[in-house]
Amino acid sequence: MQSLAIFDFDGTISKKDSLKEFLKIHFGFKNYFIGYYLINIPHLILLYLGVIDFSILKKRRIKHFMKNLDMNKINDSLEIFNKVFFKSEIKKEAIKEIEYHKENNHKIIILSASLDFLLYEWCQKNNFSLICSKLEIIDNKFSGSLLGNDCNGKEKVRRLKSLVNLNEFHIIYGYGDTKEDKDFLKLVDKPYFRKFKY
Repeated sequence: MQSLAIFDFDGTISKKDSLKEFLKIHFGFKNYFIGYYLINIPHLILLYLGVIDFSILKKRRIKHFMKNLDMNKINDSLEIFNKVFFKSEIKKEAIKEIEYHKENNHKIIILSASLDFLLYEWCQKNNFSLICSKLEIIDNKFSGSLLGNDCNGKEKVRRLKSLVNLNEFHIIYGYGDTKEDKDFLKLVDKPYFRKFKY
């Protein structure tokens, strides 16, 4: 039987948040900072107080930046993102662990709350399966809404179980770095929490 390795992405494999870095590239740092932080100060306070959860703030930010954005107009920024981010912002320890699994012919799944268009090319190049959050697209434009639920916390478990028969695997490894990853880490034989430092 084949073994399976499941990796969260942001903070586990990457040093920085993939969406933040893309937004900085495409919109410029000033527009990113205003749209990501300044206009959301009231919601950041509510988040800090525990009145709302992070998914509400994430959806607001995505709608602000991505609503009515033509898919074709992000190609240049996406090309820069793929060249820069995956070269400089990936943890060396994580790559070593991924290489171990590849060498042993383990199936690798990236299970992430990041957006599909940010991780798609990297996963395709490396033959990784990708389960992540997706943006709704209407007439070749992003609507600003997620297609389904944010792939985080219990939603990671639901998606994983609906798309993968975990009973088919001999040993399942899991890697995560936040409390939202602990739900899917309960499903695996060998869970690793915040294993990669750099």
